[in-house]
Amino acid sequence: MIVVGWVGLALGPGGCAAAQPPSPSASPTTATPATSSPKPTASATTAKPRRSASPRASAPSASGTVSRRGVRATVTFIDVGQGDSILLQIGSFTALVDGGDVAAGGHVAAVLRARGVRRIDELVVTHPHADHIGGLPTVIAAFPVRQAIIDEAGTSATYRGLIAALRQRGTPIVRRYAGAVLRFGAARVLVLHPSPSLTGDYNTDSIVLVISVDGRSIMLTGDVTGTGESDVTARYRGPPLYVLKVAHHGSATSTSAAFLARVHPRFAVIEVGPNSYGHPAASTLRRLRASGATIYTTWKNGDISLSIAPSGAARWSFSRSSRAVTASAINSTRTTAAATAAGAVTGTAADPIVYITRTGSKYHRAGCRYLSHSAIPIRLSVAKARGYTPCSVCDPPR
Repeated sequence: MIVVGWVGLALGPGGCAAAQPPSPSASPTTATPATSSPKPTASATTAKPRRSASPRASAPSASGTVSRRGVRATVTFIDVGQGDSILLQIGSFTALVDGGDVAAGGHVAAVLRARGVRRIDELVVTHPHADHIGGLPTVIAAFPVRQAIIDEAGTSATYRGLIAALRQRGTPIVRRYAGAVLRFGAARVLVLHPSPSLTGDYNTDSIVLVISVDGRSIMLTGDVTGTGESDVTARYRGPPLYVLKVAHHGSATSTSAAFLARVHPRFAVIEVGPNSYGHPAASTLRRLRASGATIYTTWKNGDISLSIAPSGAARWSFSRSSRAVTASAINSTRTTAAATAAGAVTGTAADPIVYITRTGSKYHRAGCRYLSHSAIPIRLSVAKARGYTPCSVCDPPR
């Protein structure tokens, strides 16, 4: 685990720390639906975090939690390849937003166990595409789920498998629309999208949440695109975001300049893996960089965790590389992704082909036993540039 440390929250007038959210309620998550056009205030504080140099800090605790009256927040963007899964731990409250594809279910469950999770208090399904829900039946089989939020009904066998898993657990399913305010432990959670009038397009109708805890605001966007993103842009009235989970794996159809001008994120996290779609798009990366955001991706950085102390101080940790993504590095990754999908990755004697897996941090020789579930060809130079290290079992080229 690579840790890149604590950074404090900006002080308010007179040097006082920004106000903290109310103490957590012992009752299950509740929601207050809007009765008129919502004008959300997405953060518990209006103090703007400083746009200072990259954070530096101490190592995280083994449990992934830190306390102030037993409350601290950790957000983990789980590396599920080309898909989404985000774990939220606020004190003793646990929420999971999406669960990656079918192949990722075991990894998601393993991350939850490693983080000390025993139950999921709130499961949020942003939309019913397989790369967001396919792994959830495996997770649900491993952990009891107290409640699930699902706004869109799917028609696929994958979606039916999810519903069957929830029913077997006896988990109630509820809907929460724009303007609803939830409590995830000490965190205030605002639902920005969708409205009850769904368009029928799964991506457009994705659930979008703003989590506000200890002076930090984090927006989770699912795969929202088009008119859905326009609605989010119009509704958001909060301060600049500390973290934006970039929509739709960084595709060109999301994260518009107008949207970024409204939310102005300090950090942007893209959940993405090897794909044939050209994700993340160079145009999206240019817009993010122009907005001043520091960019991380699960493809390059692995599992990405953000810990927030009661003071608002924040600390990042990564299971792979801690380096932020540059436009040139992403363009190289994007080219490799397209070539991989086309079967066109070629090597040379000086830069041979090695293999990586969907979720691992090592590169391998062809035929290595660790390639039984996935084997993605990649040039050695690209693997090393993205932070992969050689497997100690198959001893690939170095």
